[in-house]
Amino acid sequence: MTYQGGEFSTSQLLEEIKHRAREEKVQTLADYEAIIDDLIEDKKRYGFLSENEDLEQVRANLKTSWPEVEKGLEHVSKLLI
Repeated sequence: MTYQGGEFSTSQLLEEIKHRAREEKVQTLADYEAIIDDLIEDKKRYGFLSENEDLEQVRANLKTSWPEVEKGLEHVSKLLI
């Protein structure tokens, strides 16, 4: 059962992914995709997303944001040097 009132928009999921990517010091698209998959599975497990939703489309939408996320990670890396 999906938790009513706890739905997440793609932009909210993207913000969580950006945060995780910074914490985990993601460097590659493969690592980024793994974070997306983990986040979606977490949200499903806790009832925030359901199998009835088009989760493949959610994944695809989030994956297209890699260039934006990567630029943000490069900026953070430069600040830490």
